[in-house]
Amino acid sequence: ILISLVDAGIMLWVSVRGRRETFTTALLNVLALVIGAVPIALPLVMQVTMAIGAAKMAKKKAIITHLTALQEVASMSILCSDKTGTLTTADMRVLPSKMWTRKGFSKDDILVLAGVASNPANKEDPIDKAVLQSV
Repeated sequence: ILISLVDAGIMLWVSVRGRRETFTTALLNVLALVIGAVPIALPLVMQVTMAIGAAKMAKKKAIITHLTALQEVASMSILCSDKTGTLTTADMRVLPSKMWTRKGFSKDDILVLAGVASNPANKEDPIDKAVLQSV
């Protein structure tokens, strides 16, 4: 992207000084170049940014197995966590008595939403299994 911006600056200067185009015409041509270059560079920029983020998280002892997982985490609005070791033993249970909800949502609402978000076809997933058993 930086190279595109430098190229755009050079193109603007050459157009105005060397070719004697009006500034407005030259600027429109440069904007067309920059707008065309951004979608081409975007996947590369995203991958590099996610790799840098994964490296920083790894320094803090986070386990990153797929870079696409970073995108999914960034788009989450609710995170359910567990620190008791049941994730590693695959013995999970949903305890409605221990659930906390925000205003406007009951525990039943949350269980129904969790059930809708779960995949009943995935019999091996301990989280889906626990949620579906609690609904």
